[in-house]
Amino acid sequence: QDHGAVTIGLSASGEIYMEGKRVDIRRVRGLVERALAEDPQTGVVVIADRDSKTSDVVRLMDQCRLAGAKNVSLAARREWAS
Repeated sequence: QDHGAVTIGLSASGEIYMEGKRVDIRRVRGLVERALAEDPQTGVVVIADRDSKTSDVVRLMDQCRLAGAKNVSLAARREWAS
């Protein structure tokens, strides 16, 4: 079975994007939980701007794990285009 992935973008200034929309860190957990309810094997890919703060990346990844995501990957991007 082909499982999808939730893609979350993180800009250098700490802005978070999901499905092309800017979201607050407080909404990330619920949105990931909703995706996992549809398919528990769904992975999460955090695409962080290479200039983003490590603390922002860790906070975002923590929210994904608290939502129950077992597979959280990190990718770097030179700049995030909203």
